Amino acid sequence: MAKPQICFLFLTFFSSLNLPAASYKKFFEAMTYPNSQWTAEDFGKKPSAKDQKLLSKWAPEFWISKKSCGPMDFYQQFVPKLQTDRKGKAVVTKAFLKEFERDLTLKWKLKDPPDCLESANPPLYSQVFSEKWTVSGKSYDLKVLKYSFSFYKSGLPEYFGPLSSALSLFVDTTLWHYLDLHGATFVLLVGGKPVSLVLAQHNHFRSYVIGLDVSAPSSTKICFSNYSNEPYLCDKLPKSLKLPTAANMKSMEWIVSERSSPTIPAWDGFASVQERQKINYKLNFLTTRDPIITSWNRLGPGLKILGLFPSFYRKAPPGMAIFNTPALKELHKTAEYFYFDPKNKKLFQAHAQGFKDFMNPDIDEVLKQNSKRMHKNLVKSHPDIFN
Repeated sequence: MAKPQICFLFLTFFSSLNLPAASYKKFFEAMTYPNSQWTAEDFGKKPSAKDQKLLSKWAPEFWISKKSCGPMDFYQQFVPKLQTDRKGKAVVTKAFLKEFERDLTLKWKLKDPPDCLESANPPLYSQVFSEKWTVSGKSYDLKVLKYSFSFYKSGLPEYFGPLSSALSLFVDTTLWHYLDLHGATFVLLVGGKPVSLVLAQHNHFRSYVIGLDVSAPSSTKICFSNYSNEPYLCDKLPKSLKLPTAANMKSMEWIVSERSSPTIPAWDGFASVQERQKINYKLNFLTTRDPIITSWNRLGPGLKILGLFPSFYRKAPPGMAIFNTPALKELHKTAEYFYFDPKNKKLFQAHAQGFKDFMNPDIDEVLKQNSKRMHKNLVKSHPDIFN
């Protein structure tokens, strides 16, 4: 049997394993908020008028392949197609999603699923977070602006080397699971000024210092990858229009520098400048406890490997808040931790060792060194703020 087929059959078997739903509850609660504070009527609060102005001011441009299935309106296009057997096959609404957002036994079906659901003017879902950030020994008030779209379907990375042709025999690589809403762009503000940009890709992050690594967010162009809908910096795309990626965040050395290839190497592909189109979005200010953010229950039906094996990896995702380790829930820590020096092999190795347990990773050494590197560059790029 050819090696790519062996790898795929191993992946098929591993993906068919399902962990008990109860094992996720502690993780979900850590990433959202305690059950004791939850009610079905509490959708939280919208960003203040001041924060809405910040979200509007610093929103980047977003671009996508003309051939891709673009972003959709989650509540207007996707939710009306959801079906469940609860409450006598009740009509699914935002209120219904909220009522059952912590019920991990809920099952979904999609009514007449089309090949694509997309909007000519999709909502760009936005949120604001406030944190305290200590940089070089001084404490600063930090605002984090988050921007994300919802996509009808999530595909695999476009390229798997020799495995690509084998995969296409078993699965539609453009539809690995329904619903994609975890790819996100974060803008970190100190004193009302943007100082860092963070991109959430697959199950890892990439962070940048504004003024050194990237330009101001309002002039930054974000390109979504083909099939997998992950955000990348358009200006940093290579001529080959493909970049290394991995589903397992332990493979950061491969992702950042294309060294230390994982067992199944993968690359996200992108459209050329001529084949891209700008996304004409409408900014949507989410409330803090909207189910699209905080739902523990997966927000769509699952798919099976070979049409036979239920798979954790082919299930639709839970809410937008549930895509990181609790150890890095504070967003400034996420920015610092993933500010890797591409040349620092030892730190990539420490990261891979530390993330053997996703729930309780050992992040101390990597966070210490990467935050020191980031703080140095923040002071260099923004001496008027960090002095």
